[in-house]
Amino acid sequence: MILALLAAVGASALIAGVPGALATLTIVGSVYLLWLGITTLLNPPTLHGVVPE
Repeated sequence: MILALLAAVGASALIAGVPGALATLTIVGSVYLLWLGITTLLNPPTLHGVVPE
């Protein structure tokens, strides 16, 4: 819990101090979410050990 709080404070300080940091984090985050979505659509999760009816 303490480490998450310290990480949030550090990220806030970085965003406040560096002008392009928010835009960069937004772009990187959106690309990561797109990558997760595309890989999930291409390789959907399966239940191992369950026999389909």
